[in-house]
Amino acid sequence: MPALSILAIPTISTIFHTLIVSAIIALTGKPLFNGATPSNWVAFVLVTLVTAFCMGSLGALIGVVATGTRSTVFLSQGIFLPSMLLGGLTMPLSVLPESARYFSGLFPTAYAMQALEGLAYARDTLIDPLLSVGILVTSGLVSTILAIYLFNWDSQNQARRGHPLWALTALLPYFAGILLST
Repeated sequence: MPALSILAIPTISTIFHTLIVSAIIALTGKPLFNGATPSNWVAFVLVTLVTAFCMGSLGALIGVVATGTRSTVFLSQGIFLPSMLLGGLTMPLSVLPESARYFSGLFPTAYAMQALEGLAYARDTLIDPLLSVGILVTSGLVSTILAIYLFNWDSQNQARRGHPLWALTALLPYFAGILLST
């Protein structure tokens, strides 16, 4: 079985399931909770796809570099929890203190929420929505390439193609986003 298939199947499956949940939330949000509906559904779908690609790729990269279940959970939570608190999911970036807003640029959710707000809901944003989409796409591509490069069939094999610390280069698009959005 090709290594690419081993990486792609769980990633695509996760993205597919995420898109199903997103569709249910998007379609039931207004009637059940009187939520806001996107003013541009095409942008909503495209940003959701880009975000799912980025997150799925980051998940694949974490799965490749993690040494076991505990480190997988640790690394995932190291992204997930701060993303929830600082990435614009629980509260808009505009209400965060300046220092927290700056730090939020390290998390994909900040760019996803800014892209959704700007492109799908036609709201003012702190980060250019097109820049946000570019950061998410770049992050997804970098993470995919790194996951393929760092993938190792046998976790007991000590000869690796690259050191797992190479995975930190997946942060480069976010550092660029911080520099370009200030």
